[in-house]
Amino acid sequence: MIPVLDVEKDGFPNGPSNMILIGPPGVGKTHNVLHSWLLPAIRSGANVLATSFTKAAAGEMRSRLAALAPDTHSDVLKRSCRTLHSEARSMLTWHGISVAMHGKDKNVIEDEDAGPSGWESLMDAHKDQRKEAVRIYDLLRSVYYPARKGEPIAALVDSVMDTLDQSRFSNSVITAEIEAYISECKESGVKDFTDWLVHALDVPARPRDLLLVDEAQDLSPLQLALVDHLAASSKRVIMVGDPDQAIFEFSGANGQYMVDQIRAGIEVRRLPKSRRVPRAPHALARSLILQNENRVDAPYEPADGAGFIDVHSDYVTAMSYLWRALEDGAESAFVLARSGNALGKMGLWLIEEGIPFKGERTASPMNRGVDLTMVLGVHDLRETNNLEANAAYRIADALPAKGGWFVGKKKATVSALKALADVEDAPLVHAHALVNAGMRIDRIMEAPTFVAAIEDMGIENVHPLMQIVKRYGFEA
Repeated sequence: MIPVLDVEKDGFPNGPSNMILIGPPGVGKTHNVLHSWLLPAIRSGANVLATSFTKAAAGEMRSRLAALAPDTHSDVLKRSCRTLHSEARSMLTWHGISVAMHGKDKNVIEDEDAGPSGWESLMDAHKDQRKEAVRIYDLLRSVYYPARKGEPIAALVDSVMDTLDQSRFSNSVITAEIEAYISECKESGVKDFTDWLVHALDVPARPRDLLLVDEAQDLSPLQLALVDHLAASSKRVIMVGDPDQAIFEFSGANGQYMVDQIRAGIEVRRLPKSRRVPRAPHALARSLILQNENRVDAPYEPADGAGFIDVHSDYVTAMSYLWRALEDGAESAFVLARSGNALGKMGLWLIEEGIPFKGERTASPMNRGVDLTMVLGVHDLRETNNLEANAAYRIADALPAKGGWFVGKKKATVSALKALADVEDAPLVHAHALVNAGMRIDRIMEAPTFVAAIEDMGIENVHPLMQIVKRYGFEA
């Protein structure tokens, strides 16, 4: 059986120089990563890179590290916890290679200067075909580079269409569009998002005392090639993830990578107990996952408590069942649905009933810092536009709902907000100002709690979403 992680023996700087940590659901993976490696390494002055393919994973490590080591300079945290794409871009610019990018890529490089954008003109030609071609081009590079780099684009497109994806355009049309796009990129000096990874393989990586890679089970072959490139210049390499949670193979991720590494003899540890999955869901999950014979088993204990599972074919029945459970004294529940649409309907119902809930990786009344864009947007509208509280609230309340939660932050678009001009008696506010309010909610809130913010605004007859906050007083 795979040994359990020992923080003292396995952590920095005592543990193995090359190791995999398997973290099943709810076992405190990030907590153990911080206390075993990142925190002691940062405090010792080591040169650290903790990275992942998502901004969310890298950002969580950075924010929690900042809370544990408040004296650490923000530049050190920025260099120590970043996405793979951000590290690739930094490598290129460090070696004097210009990186221009598509506007949509700027939000994945964390807090760094976005630099020039040369992309928009490249996307104008044959927009539908170009958009589809760039998507296929991203996919084929992620899956087939660097191993098949240099092969004709037509052959790579055929491989993608045969094994990974389909397109409403013919292979020949996609191939021609990709080749035109490549030519235009070269002429314009633009390196797109995926190009950063490809070109980063050709420049030296910075020496590191510790390289830690989170969510390793979902990395594509191209991302794994960059990890190998970074690892060659690192004294200690820790790969963290859970092969049983590999869910991005449809987009080219190599979900078998960690399993192959473990079978090849790499040091491996596991985390033993979930704090989130009680016995009944744990037993069901284990019974399903054990049907996969091509896996490495890293058993973990369920959380305390029996829990129970109930399956419903429609959300109306599920909501009725959940309501009865809450009335009978249930303190918490976990809702699993096949689609965001079903969860959205559930979310709207919970909001209307004044029941607090937390949506995984989305806005909801218990997601601190991201949620309650409406409350903070109202606050900002009052501060920047001198609107009366109820007038500002009316504008914010008119924001369209999406997936059951209120549009806000990056989801707030100028086109959606301009539609508010048709709302009867709604004061007209410049759309860009309201977009800015939604995107800057983490900077405009000074009241210690959301409740204080609501009281400061003096809003009466607030939406049930506000009532949840007033009732439970979540911290900001």
